[in-house]
Amino acid sequence: MHKPDDLKEYFKKLKMIEDFVDGDVDIAKMILDGVIKDITVIKGRFKNRDDSYFGLFAIYINKLQFKVLKTSKIISELPSIYRYKPNEPSFEFQRIIDKELAEGSHDKEKTQFFSNVIDRFVTSKNIENIINWIDGNLITDITNFFADLIADMLSLEAPIVLIDFENISSVQFFEKSDMDIHVL
Repeated sequence: MHKPDDLKEYFKKLKMIEDFVDGDVDIAKMILDGVIKDITVIKGRFKNRDDSYFGLFAIYINKLQFKVLKTSKIISELPSIYRYKPNEPSFEFQRIIDKELAEGSHDKEKTQFFSNVIDRFVTSKNIENIINWIDGNLITDITNFFADLIADMLSLEAPIVLIDFENISSVQFFEKSDMDIHVL
């Protein structure tokens, strides 16, 4: 038997997720119970061939609505950025990016430009392709998409890109991020 506080918390989370999935109670329950992982996190790192720029990024995508929820990016001239691997759990990788941004060891101009590029090119059409590549385990296609994007937009010659992804639930996302579901 659940305690009243546990039930209260369960229904609070259920209501939050219902809002997120346009009122579909069955889907909300499956997300809350961990049956459906409705958010894909794409994590990546890159460097250019001459080792003058290094970058990390994380993109949180709602797979049900093909919508980007959050992005985090950093570009630096410090090779230490490249030691971080995207196979870290999502929230640990996010913590790393946040820590590096807070330390101010990044190229602010290139980071802002990269942020704008990612936000502009991760559109609903591209999101659908990315989700299909992930569902098909076509990591090469995802990697090539980001390598081409980084090379073209940042004018970096033949960047070396490593991509990983992880599926999480919106419950995990909203509990661990500082975002309010109602701002989406």
